Amino acid sequence: MAKFKIETCSHKVLSLLRTRGDFLNEKQIVAFSGCNANQVSASLHHLRKYHAADVVIEADGRGWWFALPAEGDTRSRVLLERTPESKPRSRSKKKGGV
Repeated sequence: MAKFKIETCSHKVLSLLRTRGDFLNEKQIVAFSGCNANQVSASLHHLRKYHAADVVIEADGRGWWFALPAEGDTRSRVLLERTPESKPRSRSKKKGGV
């Protein structure tokens, strides 16, 4: 029985930037990718860290994101899909003490 898998937000964001071939701001990426704003922000910063995407900041503070060539991508592992957690993780209990 195969597990249910969903596409990762990093993969959605990068493929969106590559297929558009244009500059997009964070609001546009959230609207087109289907991920929430926190996931998009984390994905963009991760992709920038590993040279898969970059940003141009305007004078008003708005950032325009674009994809860099695939040859410059320095990620050691690319995860396209992940299995969502079926039940939440339990908090660790501290031993002893009050």
